[in-house]
Amino acid sequence: MIRYLLLSVFAIGMFSCRGPERQEYIAVNEADTNLGNNEFLNQNNPFRMRDSIKHYAIIPNISLQGKLKIFNSLQDSLKKEINRENKQKYVEIEKYNYLIIKYLTDLIENHNISPRRLARKNIKYIQSSDGKIGVLSWDENTGSAFQSFINILTYRTKNNKFKTLHLEWINQDFEYAPYAGEIKQIRWLGKSEKNNIYMLFSTGSGCSDCLNKAFISLSLQNDTIDMDYPLFVDENDLLVDTKNDNLLQFEYKPSSKEIVLRLVRDTIVDNSIIPFDTLNQKWKFDGAFFQITEKEVNAQ
Repeated sequence: MIRYLLLSVFAIGMFSCRGPERQEYIAVNEADTNLGNNEFLNQNNPFRMRDSIKHYAIIPNISLQGKLKIFNSLQDSLKKEINRENKQKYVEIEKYNYLIIKYLTDLIENHNISPRRLARKNIKYIQSSDGKIGVLSWDENTGSAFQSFINILTYRTKNNKFKTLHLEWINQDFEYAPYAGEIKQIRWLGKSEKNNIYMLFSTGSGCSDCLNKAFISLSLQNDTIDMDYPLFVDENDLLVDTKNDNLLQFEYKPSSKEIVLRLVRDTIVDNSIIPFDTLNQKWKFDGAFFQITEKEVNAQ
């Protein structure tokens, strides 16, 4: 996935503050899991817990009420684990997080349970104005300075069936921090030809004074969701990765369908820092894409 980057001259490593080192694998004796031997379970795989659940956990063939009971029980167990004082608890937290994802996906896709109905306890739900796109999310509780969220995108097909997509930010070919951020808005921008166009607003922090905010595009056409729609001049997102106090404004104004960005950057000249180098930029939605309508850089 290509990213449109707006970076301060003072480069800040997004992942300089990593999550806690993955713990040694602890076997899980869950009645509803079936973990086999595979490369995913290799001791050198830092994601072996989540991989084992994703690829091998089996949901029992029981009633809907039985599944809902287990789903609620997993959330209760996760909450208890989070509150425990134990250095090994992050292995258990990851286990419960991914079992919850497994059950949540099954309940939505195989039983057509409304995502809103599942938004209880620590799970929050937001949706677009047309009701077709939503996100279920909760704090991943990794214990690191980087507060990451689990985000499950939900959408409705033309037959009014629900589908899901886990916006997994890590354990992929590349790490994409905005998928781990807190998704605060889902904007329906309109329809272009056969596509319904949407935009997610994600915000997060990679370390104590780092900030990343992103507008992420997606489109929905004939029951197919596209996370690579080129909403921003051939790019699928508009991303700012900077210091907390350098970002003055980054917001979408629905009345004018504009994105406004104001960014203060520190400029290094002859080993001296010259402050108040300001970037002002506006993007306007033309019915299919956002186009830059204003760009100004002021150095003082």
